[in-house]
Amino acid sequence: VILEEPVATSQPKNVIVAPGGTASFTFHALYADGFSWDWKDLSWDQVDGDGLAESSGVYSRKLTLQNITEELDGQAVYCNAQNELGSVQSDYAYITVGVAGDVNEDGEVTVADLLMLQRWLIQSGTVTNGRLGDLDGNGTLNGTDLYRLKRMLLIDA
Repeated sequence: VILEEPVATSQPKNVIVAPGGTASFTFHALYADGFSWDWKDLSWDQVDGDGLAESSGVYSRKLTLQNITEELDGQAVYCNAQNELGSVQSDYAYITVGVAGDVNEDGEVTVADLLMLQRWLIQSGTVTNGRLGDLDGNGTLNGTDLYRLKRMLLIDA
């Protein structure tokens, strides 16, 4: 017997994925006995059904998109969790198709991207594509993204 409405305990994160890649979104909600994923601006029949997979845990639902194409760039998914007492909707999780960290969109991640993001953060420059710089998936460019970009460059060096 469920005595409470569903309560969200974690939200799906924004993702950056290379063309042809895979992305997963997970929504956790206590007291839910049903989940459904949906698109912000699309219907399910507009997306290749061969690339979709869902799995569920006790109070969670995971959506995996495979072979992601450029058509999904900028699109968002969200999840509804429900029981007989009510429902709760997740935040939107946006998909960015491209090279993670490539804020100047030249096709590769270099020190030029790091400098562009750093200048933007101190309000002395612009970024070409901020969504590619959102490396922590929270929807905001910040110092954490700059740190992660530095780490990416150091590891690849």
